[in-house]
Amino acid sequence: MIFQLIQQLGLNLGTVVQPDANLLTDLEQRMYNVFYIPDALGSPYIPSQTSFVIPFNIKSVVGFGGLLPSGNMFVILMFLRVVIPRITVDLLQPLALNVKMAILPFEDENIFTKHNKTVMNDKISIATNKNDNFQYLNSQIATLTQLLDVSEQSTISQSDRLEQTNAHLQKTLDKLQTTQIQLVHTEKMSSLGQLVAGIAHEINNPVNFIHGNLIYAKQYTEILLNLIQSYQAYYPNPPEEIQELIKETELNFLSEDLTKILNSMTVGTKRISEIVKSLRNFSRLDEAEVKTIDIHEGIDSTLMILEHCMQARQGYSGIKVIKEYGQLPLIECYPSQLNQVFMNIIANAIDALQSFNESLVTGSIEEKYNYLLPTIHIRTKALDNKWIAISIADNGCGINEEVRSRLFDPFFTTKPVGKGTGIGLSISYQIIVEKHGGQISCISIPGQGAEFVIEIPVKIKN
Repeated sequence: MIFQLIQQLGLNLGTVVQPDANLLTDLEQRMYNVFYIPDALGSPYIPSQTSFVIPFNIKSVVGFGGLLPSGNMFVILMFLRVVIPRITVDLLQPLALNVKMAILPFEDENIFTKHNKTVMNDKISIATNKNDNFQYLNSQIATLTQLLDVSEQSTISQSDRLEQTNAHLQKTLDKLQTTQIQLVHTEKMSSLGQLVAGIAHEINNPVNFIHGNLIYAKQYTEILLNLIQSYQAYYPNPPEEIQELIKETELNFLSEDLTKILNSMTVGTKRISEIVKSLRNFSRLDEAEVKTIDIHEGIDSTLMILEHCMQARQGYSGIKVIKEYGQLPLIECYPSQLNQVFMNIIANAIDALQSFNESLVTGSIEEKYNYLLPTIHIRTKALDNKWIAISIADNGCGINEEVRSRLFDPFFTTKPVGKGTGIGLSISYQIIVEKHGGQISCISIPGQGAEFVIEIPVKIKN
């Protein structure tokens, strides 16, 4: 019946029995075969396309079969209207052996050969039966052995696939967490950038007005003071009332101090203008996302914004910044995101130096004597005509190997609760590596400070 079914369906019996790498899932099997046609439509293994595959909408064909000890063949075919993946087909190997074991008790004669009964005496018949029983038992033993082997292989295979699936799921979960962090951080930085740009714009207009008018105020003041001096030169002995007024107002001190006040106001408004410019450069909201810039402007803007954190105060000597800028070409980059990287690394260096300074306050006299001035050293250089390097180093307490190996992991932080979120360096890593195709690394020896080295291409690769 199966043979007739195979013929009626247009299957070639030779392709079932003979090994075919495109049809059989495992050519190493000898007692059975699992075969698989992922796409039945147009398959050369099923010639009956118009009469069977197309009318019945057959998508995949899965089956298994093999030779029995008597020489008979068993075949089970499944013509499916859905596409079956290969991973599902692999699960049929133990089932194929189980089916074969179920068939063995009923397998006592050849099906595909002519039945010629011969007359045998009782002794020959008994010997034949014993031989058949022996072959049957050997066949069962071989089948059970192979079933165990296939079950073990299947278990190992499924275990490996499960581990791969778990690893893939864990990787996907990590990527989703990282993406979520980046989205939240990007939204925060976008909102912060808009706020900074808005404040900078609102401050910039009145400051420019004051700074511009101070120039004329200074000129007018000089004219008035010159006029007073001329009056004093031509009228050295003014009336007594005027002399008393000059004495009460301390005219000489007022003349000197007024000039100093105007000069200090000019310096102050210039300083505010520089801060506003730094804020605008840091946010970069008024420029294209990818832009060719002078990278030193971004570093200087970041230092300007963080300058108040590095100033000396009671019990703290302040932080010295040393800049060694090399001759760099203009860099094609994401300016606002690159500024975030500089902000994260420099802010971490400031925190490390401040913590190191606080630990020395309660330290020994020898430690205080050997204490160096807190310093952040920033170097830039061109590695070649395609790459540049930025180094940001501090002379703080340094980072041990265990912490250093996890610096760029999401949510990892050594700061107290409420002070660090553990996403700054993780975001910095993504910006440098994924956005700019560069590299970022940390070099540190405990007790000798830490150095972050950033290498980025001059031009972003598409």
